Amino acid sequence: MNTNIITFSKNVFLPLTTVCRNRCEYCCFRTPVTENCILQPAETERTLIRGAELGCTEALFTFGERPEEEPGFKKLITRVGYDSILHYCHEMCRRCIETGLLPHTNAGILTYEELEYLKPVNASMGLMLETTAEIPPHRNSPGKNPEV
Repeated sequence: MNTNIITFSKNVFLPLTTVCRNRCEYCCFRTPVTENCILQPAETERTLIRGAELGCTEALFTFGERPEEEPGFKKLITRVGYDSILHYCHEMCRRCIETGLLPHTNAGILTYEELEYLKPVNASMGLMLETTAEIPPHRNSPGKNPEV
């Protein structure tokens, strides 16, 4: 067996929003709610189509955990045409499949019902798990509670 082989998947990265309820002290992903904090559907679709044209096989959808808990976000996601980030993600995953790419969602802590909702339109779903220990940088991050 040759152990010098490296494999990878060509993918597009689609951060639907970087708004997050967590306040991890080391995070450089999270941003506050602003007028431009949501990746617009047209831009998402252009990225999917261009990715497919360039030979990508997968799309990674990410967003901050429970962005609707942040003041002002609900109004902005409604303005984009969806009642929640999960509904927006579901629709973009469905469109992703139409382009021939495999969608993968990394959405933070989800309920079983939310996982079931996203399951039909995802090849896989993940969770960013830095540690299962209780650590000071997570003290203001309800989604990083090890019990959760």
